[in-house]
Amino acid sequence: MPDELVTVASFDLAAQAHLCKARLEDEGIQCAIIDENLTSVHWGYSIAIGGIKVQVRQADAHKALQVLQRQPPGAGPAENEDTEEPGRQPRCPACDSTDVYYHKLSRRRIFLSILLLGFPIPFLRRKWVCEKCGHQWKAG
Repeated sequence: MPDELVTVASFDLAAQAHLCKARLEDEGIQCAIIDENLTSVHWGYSIAIGGIKVQVRQADAHKALQVLQRQPPGAGPAENEDTEEPGRQPRCPACDSTDVYYHKLSRRRIFLSILLLGFPIPFLRRKWVCEKCGHQWKAG
């Protein structure tokens, strides 16, 4: 059976599946999206049936997988985007020390401000505090 379809990708969202299909069709690979309507109507079944599947002919499967493994053009980080590693220790902007901690807000104070005023007090924002020089700056 040379026209047998095989699944090369599976997605939770229909938009992702359609983007994948467009990439494959740009490379000349015919493909189909399977189970899109079922997951749209009964989204709870999505995990049980394996999500929205993109399928290609068995003869094109190897080429399709190669296309999908390549990074699409323009998918890299933006020029002005922060590309530093996540989880990197922040530094104090005043003294460049790494001896800083994240000052969390008291849930009790936030709850009381919402209870009494109907909204959280705006100046109760999270902030970083430097142990070395005492400098404080807002997170973000």
